[in-house]
Amino acid sequence: MSSLDYETIVSADLTPLKTAASAWTDMGNKFETLHKDYGDHVKAAVGDEFPGPERQTGLTMFAFKTRAQRTHEEYEAARNEAWAVGKLLDEAHSTLTMLRRAVLDVRDQAIEAGMHVSASGKCTLAETDDDAADTDVLDVARRMAREGAWDQAILNAVQNVRDADHNLKLALSQRPFDMTGVDDGFYAWTPRDAGEAAALHALPLIEKLESDDELAPEERAELARIFRSNDDDPEFSRIVLNHLGVDRTLELSNKISEFSHLGDDAAKKNEYRSLHQSLSDAMATATTIDEEDTAADKQFTDKWLADLREWGDAKYEINLLPGASDPEYVRGYQTLATLMEQGSGYDKEFLHQLADDIRAAEDPGKGGSPDIWDLNAGPDWFARDPLDTTLGVMSQDPDAATEYLDPEGGNDNLKYLLENRDWKFDNEHRIDGNSQSTLKDTDLPDSRVGLGQILEAAATGELPLGEDGGPLRFGATHTEAQARVMQEMIELLDPKGPDGFPDSFEYPENIRRPVANALADYAGDTFEILGRVDDTYQSSNEAFPTTEGWHISPEADSLIRVIRGASDDPGAYAVIHEAQRQELRDGMDRLPDLHPDNLETQDTMRKAYRGLGALEVIREDIVIDQRDNDISEANWNAKVAYHVAGGLVTPFPGGDAAQRGIDTLTSVLASEYSADASAEANAKIAKQYMETERSVTLEIGDWAERRGLDRDSSATNVLQGNAQNYIDEARTATQKALGNGNV
Repeated sequence: MSSLDYETIVSADLTPLKTAASAWTDMGNKFETLHKDYGDHVKAAVGDEFPGPERQTGLTMFAFKTRAQRTHEEYEAARNEAWAVGKLLDEAHSTLTMLRRAVLDVRDQAIEAGMHVSASGKCTLAETDDDAADTDVLDVARRMAREGAWDQAILNAVQNVRDADHNLKLALSQRPFDMTGVDDGFYAWTPRDAGEAAALHALPLIEKLESDDELAPEERAELARIFRSNDDDPEFSRIVLNHLGVDRTLELSNKISEFSHLGDDAAKKNEYRSLHQSLSDAMATATTIDEEDTAADKQFTDKWLADLREWGDAKYEINLLPGASDPEYVRGYQTLATLMEQGSGYDKEFLHQLADDIRAAEDPGKGGSPDIWDLNAGPDWFARDPLDTTLGVMSQDPDAATEYLDPEGGNDNLKYLLENRDWKFDNEHRIDGNSQSTLKDTDLPDSRVGLGQILEAAATGELPLGEDGGPLRFGATHTEAQARVMQEMIELLDPKGPDGFPDSFEYPENIRRPVANALADYAGDTFEILGRVDDTYQSSNEAFPTTEGWHISPEADSLIRVIRGASDDPGAYAVIHEAQRQELRDGMDRLPDLHPDNLETQDTMRKAYRGLGALEVIREDIVIDQRDNDISEANWNAKVAYHVAGGLVTPFPGGDAAQRGIDTLTSVLASEYSADASAEANAKIAKQYMETERSVTLEIGDWAERRGLDRDSSATNVLQGNAQNYIDEARTATQKALGNGNV
């Protein structure tokens, strides 16, 4: 392993590498000239063929011809070796220059952050006149945390240089290969690329891992370092994967999974998890199609996917549970999805085709079997549902997610996932080492996690926020494809029955929060739709453009039912509620006149409080259903308060919009809520926060005061009364949409 330290790296002069690379390349060019001249003028003098009727004959001539052939080959080998060394040295110069620059950049960033960086790369918080810095200097724990973070950042950059230096050393010392010329002469084959040399060094370790129980600690470290140094090198990745092939790659992934999760040695398990991630990253790199060598990229990826279709539904043995007496059986696509989940950076074309292939294996409409994955449930770290896991991986590329779900052109992927797919698994689940039980037609605990992630990413064009949420985007804009996905999603999620009324709002748990996050991203549209007064939104019922981007316009009743379905999750309800209230605040702050007769004032108030009225009815409907299910109303309300006041919903970051969000109502909730209080106490606070009567009084009062007006003036009172009327209008329409009290 390279012993390079920070001081050596920052002071290094890498120019000699470039000079040496040029010298070796020039040498290769000269050997090329000799090779050509010798072939044209010496070797050609006696012909290329063995002695014949018209050629000089005899043992002397035969010996000369043999010697001439070897000499010609030796010039060629010398040329190849010199060119290869020159290319490796040139790669060493460019790679180390880039990584050395990265070390210097981190150092400069640390200095800008108030650190003094010593000659050895150690960071110390510098004393300044700044109060915040002085506070950290005096606070030992905070100072050590800041210094440690920058120490680690510099160490990581230094380690990247060490890894690359060691990788290039391996390439330059790789045993060449030669079967031409003279014994112990020049080498006809020498690696021209560090990735190629690294792959040849890694393959014996991989083969040992395949055949032995495990690698020795130093072998694990070396293999991890090789993968880490070449994780973005297609040459390295493709040599490794071509050597293994799909079948052996899947077998290797299963073996690494076993070492990663079974046993008591935590350090060893972490090392194998790192190897698993490296193998995944290598597959992502190998299957990426870019603009540099598109034809070669596509050729490899198409071949890899074709081989996956052969092995994807094959059964593999794997030990998933500690203490089990017999191995489990899994499908190839399940192993592949488990492997992919460990890494990142997968290409859009690869993900789309893989998802299509997995669907083809399970979709009866495409000749597949919905029971294909019904083997053993196994632990939750294993991708029991390979399509759902693939969707989760795809969500990390929002553009790929949008394209995959966009219903344009008859694409039915979204409809298949939300309406037609069989998400239930009939699995034989091993309770412990011996006993078993069969779970019939059940959703897995992590069912639809990937679906929720891709729904959010595809509709918003952003990475999924996850359960911890925010910050959500204020005034988000969307493309045509994103709006189409959102529009179609609402239509498909609408639980309206044949009679027009919903039978149930039992949305799968793992899509509730992602759907709410997506709806919050379209808060400007949902604000208008729930207001039920805008002709464009009421008449379109499809995605439509404006100068500000594309918008959705589902029927208001459909939108209400979808919000209701997501809101069984109190965090989801909190997200939607806060997004609507932020739109309300923004609309009110843009009002030019307080007077209740002002048409713009009336229009904004009507839309704002009709929307909040709809949300209040949705909350009441949830409370009724929870009573029926013996679920505590207080518990649900308290969780809403937790998500708002506890900071898990941070609606909109930065600027004036965020400042407008600090109104009296929110401040009251934040000040009264306590994480240490009882659920009942926090529930009471949350209920008061969400009740529209209090909301109307405080929000309109705040708005008036921001304009220097009296909270209790006649104009303010009239607006508050009108707002309550708008809420009452919304209550009736929302009750009808939810199927309550219909005749």
